[in-house]
Amino acid sequence: MPSIQLQKAYNIIELMVITAIIGLLTTLAIFSYKTYIAKANVANMLEVGVSAIEIVDNYFARNLSVSGLSSLQTLNTANVATVNTYASGNNAYIVITGISGAIVSGQTVAIAYTATPNSSGSALLWSCATNSAGQNYAPSSCQTLCANTATCP
Repeated sequence: MPSIQLQKAYNIIELMVITAIIGLLTTLAIFSYKTYIAKANVANMLEVGVSAIEIVDNYFARNLSVSGLSSLQTLNTANVATVNTYASGNNAYIVITGISGAIVSGQTVAIAYTATPNSSGSALLWSCATNSAGQNYAPSSCQTLCANTATCP
């Protein structure tokens, strides 16, 4: 008696389920990748701010004041449109503005550093804030929303 061999294969429903799972995983991977890239770009903006902070700290150490502080010539990097530095009273401000839409689609990320002299007036104490576009991508130490839209657009 001849033996009958059954062919084993996947049916169309199984293949469609596997395709749907792969599509879902791909969608999640693309979203995570975009978030990762945005966080890396905000970190790059923060590095520009740190170099500006060093310049302002050196100015303060020489003069024990921020009055007369003028705009800094800092190196702009990818995704950074402007770096503005100015003094108001005893406070110093550094505002870094990203290129519109380069980090967050359709929005401009801005990071503001604010410096106030310590109680003895011998050093500057820095704080960091960001606008709503950058809040989810900045490190936890810089996720405070800017209180003043003039200093952080």
